Amino acid sequence: MDFFTVVLLTGALNGQGEVQNIQKQVTQHQFNTLKSCQKLGSTLAARRSNEIFASMGQLKRRKYQSSQQNGRFVGYFCQTSNTSSTNTTTPIKHKKTGITLYSGYNFSGRWEILSQEDNYLADNSIGNNNLSSILIPKGCSATLYDQPHYRGQSMTLYQDTLDLSQTILGDNRTSSIKMHCGNSMPTPQFYSMKPKQKVEFYSDVDFKGRSQSFTENQAYLGGTTIDRNTIRSLKIDQNCEVTLYSKGNYQGRKSVFYQDKASLYGTVIGDNSADSFTFKCH
Repeated sequence: MDFFTVVLLTGALNGQGEVQNIQKQVTQHQFNTLKSCQKLGSTLAARRSNEIFASMGQLKRRKYQSSQQNGRFVGYFCQTSNTSSTNTTTPIKHKKTGITLYSGYNFSGRWEILSQEDNYLADNSIGNNNLSSILIPKGCSATLYDQPHYRGQSMTLYQDTLDLSQTILGDNRTSSIKMHCGNSMPTPQFYSMKPKQKVEFYSDVDFKGRSQSFTENQAYLGGTTIDRNTIRSLKIDQNCEVTLYSKGNYQGRKSVFYQDKASLYGTVIGDNSADSFTFKCH
């Protein structure tokens, strides 16, 4: 019979708020339902937070089910476990080994064990562009790709990752995966966890009104939060440039910008006229 066990997490935060050196403590609390497990997990994590931070901390970031303060991280997740003849709590053991994919942060939500590479996740239970956290056995690695058939932007992970949104690839962007274990391990690669450079558009002058940030080209702005023909000002990261076009698919009248622009009025593109743009950094 399957049941749910509360696993407490503690770790350290680096200067950019990323969780490092995660330690897991499997508790003796077992439940028949996930809801009951989550209820106690929240209470235990808050209690642990109180012990570490010397004041009762609320779990501010819901998606993490955790509290972060003074360079420390406290959280929890509910782990599926199997009863045994001794009725003791043990970490989950799968019949086949491999990486475990989760649709939610902090090893939660829908999950799937992947024991070999998969060139397209659309027909898997985890689904395409639906990966948010991942468990990787010791001695293994996983290379994630944002396009099917191992194409597009990629990143290789060598340890458990409870929030893919803090990586360069991001969460909900994985379409295919290669996995390596033992002698097949690829050469380690090290990634900067700094946020990707971006351009931010505003629906009013002086960087006011509705806004939306982008990190890559957009062939059609219709349907986005900022929408087409609404941009009136923009902010752009250092050493980057953005080219606005008056028509979709990078057509029509255009203007190139290398720095913040408080008002697009009087430029070649004009305000309330952009329908697509290209973006690059040097």
